[in-house]
This record gives sequence, C-alpha cells and structure tokens, in this order.
Amino acid sequence: MRLVELVSGALIAFGLAVLAFHLAPASWWYEYKSIVPIKPVFVVGEPLKLVSTLRVQQAGAGIVFKDQLRCITDAGDEVVAASTFPTALREPEGPWRKTPWTWGNIPESVPRDVPCYIRSVQTLSVLFGIQKTTEVDSETFTISDFDYTKQQSG
Repeated sequence: MRLVELVSGALIAFGLAVLAFHLAPASWWYEYKSIVPIKPVFVVGEPLKLVSTLRVQQAGAGIVFKDQLRCITDAGDEVVAASTFPTALREPEGPWRKTPWTWGNIPESVPRDVPCYIRSVQTLSVLFGIQKTTEVDSETFTISDFDYTKQQSG
C-alpha cells in the first residue's frame, strides 16, 4: 500500500507543478519594460538600432522574439517586415538592464515619413513544454529618404 500512496503523491505533485507553470505569468521569468529607438529618424537601408529595458527573474529559459516592423499609414497599421531571434534569458537576474540591439536593415518597401514601430512578440518556453507569449510595442520613429534630424556642418 505504501508504494501506491507514494506513486499517487508523486502524480499529484507533478500535476500541481504543471498547473502552477500553466497559471504562472511570464513575469515570473522576465519583465519587459520598453523598446526605444536610438534616434527619431532612420534612413532606408541603414540598421534599425533600438534599446530594450528588461529584467530577468529566472535565467536559462528559451525565448523567441518575433519582431515586426510596423508602420501606421492611411490604410492602417501594416506589417512591413519581420525578423525572428531565438535566444535564452541570460543573467544577471534581478536588476533592470538596457540592452542595445539591431533589428536589421530598413527595407526599401517601408512607407516613408509616417509613424513606425517594432512590435515584439515573445514566446517563452518553460518546463513541461509550456509556452508563455507576451507582446511589447516600441516607441515610434520615422523612416525617411533623408535624415532631417542631422545638422549640416558649415
């Protein structure tokens, strides 16, 4: 009878652990505060550079960032291009940290002189094959044929 009780207890504990991971918010593993472009205007063809602010609570979990370059035109909010970045949550755990990164080069097909932003859809893979999906939008920026924010030197 002891073996049956032990196995039953183990199965119940396993079931409760799986349930806890299903119900746990992504913030148990990480929190994403913001995505900020390094400047307000980018030119077609140049690298789109941004800074993310996030805090890792539990390092090691696999995460996939599906980042969409989106622009708001008269036709609506359109996805211009997308990139996927598989990685893992890294230490240090606890403090907020700013991470510079490059989305990629701005494609020729992007609408000009309208508000654009990155929508980052993150899929976190935790124990038992459970996945948590969150979404963060960057601050807006503009894409132009000319960076009118640069001052000309005399």
